[in-house]
Parts: sequence; structure tokens; C-alpha cells
Amino acid sequence: REIVRAMLVYGPAYFEIVKKGETIQELNVLDTKYIFVKRDRHGQITEYTQLLPHLFRDNKKPPIWKPEEIAAFILNPIGNNPYGQGIIASLQKHIAKLIKLEEIAVRLAERKSNAPYHVKVGTETNRPSSATVTAVRNAFQSLKDDEEFVTTYDVEIEALDPGKKTMDVQPLLAHLMQEVIFGVEVPAVLLGLANVPEGLAVAQSEAFERRITSIRRT
Repeated sequence: REIVRAMLVYGPAYFEIVKKGETIQELNVLDTKYIFVKRDRHGQITEYTQLLPHLFRDNKKPPIWKPEEIAAFILNPIGNNPYGQGIIASLQKHIAKLIKLEEIAVRLAERKSNAPYHVKVGTETNRPSSATVTAVRNAFQSLKDDEEFVTTYDVEIEALDPGKKTMDVQPLLAHLMQEVIFGVEVPAVLLGLANVPEGLAVAQSEAFERRITSIRRT
């Protein structure tokens, strides 16, 4: 499970092989983010290094392993690149945009559900005092959603509609979500995001199972 998770996110997964004599005692999971693969001029791997941030901060040497001391599992290798290409890593920008846009959508929804008021106090011939304006403003600041106002004829209350002035982010949210779904290669029907005939749903499910099997065999 840890191998598949690291491969899906980053591309490679690394384990340190701990031996006693010729017998493998255990496999220690290494953090893929900090593994550097060193190669010679012919492209052959000569060593693996774990470049942990705290080692540089403490002025310590990073651990080094020989090729036979590491079990490396690579997903989607491109050319002679020793790291491969993960699924999630390639979607990081899309996911970051999706999260940001969802935060914006929440803020817009909050503003729209709590519409601001424009309150006009007094008339041209009956101008209110500063104390009256301040009192009305304070009353609205403490207004609850289950309260209503009853005023005299010289007070006008208008709820401003922000919906006409805000951007509809739903199409962009749908587009980014579709990009993420395409990237992870998970059928939308398995995520409950598609309404397709049963036969097509079964075919997509079977294709996804074959995809998972191919990753396990990589």
C-alpha cells in the first residue's frame, strides 16, 4: 500500500533493504520527496542519497546507499529519467487552483446569503442627527437572521443583491474537477459524478480495474 501510494503521488517509491548476511531482515520506507539518484556519465545509478532539510540545517552529512541496498519502484518512467512521473504530482497545480476556487466560492456564498443593507435615514427637510445615524448603524450591526425591523416613514431599508455583481464560478469549478478526473484516470461514474447507462458503467469499472492491476505489476 505504501509503495502504490508513493508511486501514484510522486512516481518513484524507495525502500531501504536491511540484510543480515544474505537474508533480508526488513524493508524501511524512505520519504520519496527527499531521495536523490546519482548516476555516472553512462546513466548507470551509482548511489541513492536522502537530502533531508534538517541535515543541512544541522550541518550533517546525508545518508548514502548503494544501488543494491535500495528497492526502487518507478511509475511511468520517461526516457532515461530515473524518477518516473506520478499521477498526483502532475495535477498539483490543478488541485491547488481547485482548492483556491472553492474557497472563493464559499466566500461569495457567504456574502450572498448575508446580503448587505443600505439604510437611508431622514429626508431632505428632516435631516437626522449623527447620534440617530449611529444608533441605526449599531442596530444593524447586531441584527440577527430571525429579527425584523419596524421603522417610521423617514427610514428606508434596501437589501443589496450581490448576485448580479459576482462571477459564477461553477463552470470553472466543473472544468477543473473534470481535469483532475481525467488526470487520475478514475471514471466519473465511480465518483458518482456521471449518469451513464449500466453497460457503459460496467465497462468503465472493468477498465479501471485493469488500470489498477497494471500499476500493481509495474
